[in-house]
Amino acid sequence: MCSFNNINGIPVYANPKLMSQTFRGEWNLHGYIVSDCDSVQVIAERQKWLHDSPEDVVAQTLKARLDLGLWMGRNSLLPNIC
Repeated sequence: MCSFNNINGIPVYANPKLMSQTFRGEWNLHGYIVSDCDSVQVIAERQKWLHDSPEDVVAQTLKARLDLGLWMGRNSLLPNIC
């Protein structure tokens, strides 16, 4: 499970370099990478990362190879892909 923090201004689970090169490449991770509950929504709405739209945040986390976005409520950004 990824953390809520940002590294160099990019949330960990939306950072393709960390997710693909470091975790899956250098560290040889073969398991799933999962976000914490509603964390994708948190980076879109509270951290205001990628101000364009919540869909851009979801797209970036998927491009970074987040395998599963956990969600708790009906207002989450990812209910249809979890």
